[in-house]
Amino acid sequence: MKTKNLILISLMLAIFILSSCVQKKTATTPRFVYEKGTVVFENTAVDVEVVDTFAKRMTGLMYRETLDESSGMLFIFDDEQVRDFWMKNTLIPLDIIFLDSNYTIVKIQQAVPCKEDPCKTYSSEKPSKYVVEVNLDFAKNNNITEGMKAELIY
Repeated sequence: MKTKNLILISLMLAIFILSSCVQKKTATTPRFVYEKGTVVFENTAVDVEVVDTFAKRMTGLMYRETLDESSGMLFIFDDEQVRDFWMKNTLIPLDIIFLDSNYTIVKIQQAVPCKEDPCKTYSSEKPSKYVVEVNLDFAKNNNITEGMKAELIY
């Protein structure tokens, strides 16, 4: 009887130790390694994670709970066309800044997290090749306006 109890206790201890060593993946764990860059709007710089693949673009800032004040994400597309973004599984309200191939801001949209389907889409309304996502009101608070040029460093 003592041997069975000892084996059972040893087995439970082994399971506990192994389960504590396994790293659990959560929705907030980034799935990608992002190249870093900077976007400069006149005198305002934003540190960005560069998103330049289909899979990274589809994930974007989903499941992130916070975004530093001067941080964001730079989406780079292969072509220039009207872009539509949505906020499915995005927890942070954002400014979505659409840039054309000449780095001119063609549209700034204020986007809020989607609470239920169908999610609202936010359009560039004009062709864009780049998109910068930053915290909501970042553009307003830093006097970033449509027609302004940006510089991309990545």
